[in-house]
Amino acid sequence: MNQVQCKELLLEDTDICKALIESMHTYSIEVMVLGAPSRSGIVRRFRTTDVPSNVTKGAPPFSTIYIISKGKVSSVKTSTAPLVSAKTTSAPALAPTTIHNGYQLHPQLASQSVADRIIDSQSMRNYTPRCM
Repeated sequence: MNQVQCKELLLEDTDICKALIESMHTYSIEVMVLGAPSRSGIVRRFRTTDVPSNVTKGAPPFSTIYIISKGKVSSVKTSTAPLVSAKTTSAPALAPTTIHNGYQLHPQLASQSVADRIIDSQSMRNYTPRCM
């Protein structure tokens, strides 16, 4: 039996859709699974934004998005382009103090890989993780 390997990522932003889409670009997330609430008539009337639909529309072409509702896959947006690794592109490597996503990285953080930064940020938490 194959086991699913995944990593936990904590995102904090006022715009949920924007945070999810930016993290897909930043961390090169190829597969994302989102839950969709069941829609009753009153919820449809008052809720104007639908997070799974908006994330699907703004997702990068290298990602596949599964939307789950009531225990079943309700929709799938498949990837239309392969993920291009940083080693095969001709773009210059990030300098230690390069501005990344609008923020200037600390030289020590810039030299770390994305996975190492995620692990470091998880170990620096001062709270216990929620049970899911």
